[in-house]
Amino acid sequence: MTRNEHYLESDFGIPGQSLIQPDKSGSVRIFVAFPLSPETRSPFRLMAENTPPLAGLKWTPQDNLHLTLFFIGETPAENFPEIKFRLSGFFESIQPFQLSFDRVLLTGKISRSRMIWARFHHSDSFSSLHNLIHENVKPFMHHPPEFPDPVPHITIARLKKGVDESAIRLNFPEEFVLPPITCAEIWQTMREEKGVYYARTAHFEFGNNL
Repeated sequence: MTRNEHYLESDFGIPGQSLIQPDKSGSVRIFVAFPLSPETRSPFRLMAENTPPLAGLKWTPQDNLHLTLFFIGETPAENFPEIKFRLSGFFESIQPFQLSFDRVLLTGKISRSRMIWARFHHSDSFSSLHNLIHENVKPFMHHPPEFPDPVPHITIARLKKGVDESAIRLNFPEEFVLPPITCAEIWQTMREEKGVYYARTAHFEFGNNL
């Protein structure tokens, strides 16, 4: 088996690790994420449990919760080994950093589908990491980033147009602290009849962990 054919990233020993699975066109939809531990996800779970069921409101499954560091998008599956190789060496030079929590809010235009975010304050370290990842993977991207300087956030839920937003309880602990960003993973977007889930396909520790 050649390097380009061997997609299993078993050397990292990631819980829930998966083979990448190309679609019918031979492409994969991938992004770079900071994973959340069960302890970090707990406030989001409680928020969902304390909100009455609403038609058109879909909470992000606990295993899907993450902080996006960079969205790569659709790329031929044969590019995956090289993307993983480039990022593996790059992340060895990155130092961990901390994000400061801002608040939970509804975002997006009222006339369209909306989202509930846990938003963090602007961070030069986050913006720099986003741009550096782009420099390493842009040969494999079909389009430039939609947002050159994105707002760090965790997508908690999605709302279809017309949902009664007054029934959504945005109560969230003000003292919430996201652990230091000390690692990154490549996640693949997978679509099934039951919905979308993310498969973790590679893990990278930063070079100088706190």
